[in-house]
Amino acid sequence: MKQVIGIATTTCPNEKSANSIVGSLLKENLIACGQVEGPVKTNYLWKGKLVRENEWRVTMKFALDN
Repeated sequence: MKQVIGIATTTCPNEKSANSIVGSLLKENLIACGQVEGPVKTNYLWKGKLVRENEWRVTMKFALDN
């Protein structure tokens, strides 16, 4: 049987929270794996002002046919 895989990406404010999210999802068998990368530079406008922050990228892979 062919398995369909989903990939989700989000960011976290620090490495500790990124690893905590991945660890919790792995323990609950909600994801097959999680990758933590960072820091990455994030730029966005907030209330008309340019904001630059460091964040940690989390990429997670999971089965869609469960």
